[in-house]
Parts: sequence; structure tokens; C-alpha cells
Amino acid sequence: MLLNFDEIPIKIEIPEGTFIINKQNILFGLALQYQELTGFLTLQEAIQNCIKQSNKFLILIGAICSAVYYFNHTYYFFDTHSHSECTLNNPLDSSGKSILIGFADLHDLLSYLYGFYTSLQIDLDSQFEILPVCISSKDTDKDVTKQIKNYFDDQKLRNTKQKKFPTSI
Repeated sequence: MLLNFDEIPIKIEIPEGTFIINKQNILFGLALQYQELTGFLTLQEAIQNCIKQSNKFLILIGAICSAVYYFNHTYYFFDTHSHSECTLNNPLDSSGKSILIGFADLHDLLSYLYGFYTSLQIDLDSQFEILPVCISSKDTDKDVTKQIKNYFDDQKLRNTKQKKFPTSI
């Protein structure tokens, strides 16, 4: 059974606090459209519309659900599925790495998404769904945006340190 956005909880309690997930209206369309279809957005249109509602969203296509966070004019793509060193899916490389990649503009993000979905053998004529989400902390002393920013800063620092050290000897 595939993930359905209705299954995503509206409240998450972890040791760091209680977080409220406010789900917006789902945007949908076809990943690639060769002609204009009434009622269907292109992936680019859906992301542009989504960013007007929230800078955080989940994107679901095929059986793959990933997250995008738009911050400081950068699109951060996070995916927990098995990725090879080239960041795409490679059935011959079972290293199983999660990825967090930043893209300077929407065109670069879209190019990556098309390549990623193709590497997973997902038909680009497939329907996608995008769920804009707003995350807030139930604890008034916690700033969720600051926590997310700190997480991305930490990941950037870790990636910088990893690049300085060779992975093989």
C-alpha cells in the first residue's frame, strides 16, 4: 500500500517538543505534460504555487515521497530513499544513502527531480501530488524555523568536513 497524505499526523510529540503540522490543500498534476490539460498543473506550476502558501512541502510521485524546503532563495531537497554517490538511484550501488541537496533555482531542482524519478524507473507521465505544510511548535519558547535553519547549517558543515577528507585510501 502506498503512502497517502491523509496518513501524515497533524501532531508530533518528540523529546524536543510538540509540533503541529498544518496541511494545506494538495496540488496535483502530471510530472511531464506535452499538452495543456484542464485542471492539471505542471510540476513547475505546482511548486511555484506551493511556495506562495508555504516554504515546506512534501512531493509524492509513484511510491516515492520526498521533502522540499525553500529557504534563503535555495530549494533544499531531502529524500530518505537509497541513493548512490551521484545522488540518483543506482541498482548496482546499494549503499542506501539519504540525501539533502540544495538548488539555487527552480529549474535546477526540476532537472534533478526528472533525473531522479527516471533513475527510479518512474514514468514521467505519472501523476504527482504536492502537500504544502506549515510546522509550528506547540511550545511557545521554540522557534521551528530557527530549528530547521540550524539543522541545515549543521548538515552543510558536516558535508563541508566530509569533502575535506578522502573517502578511500
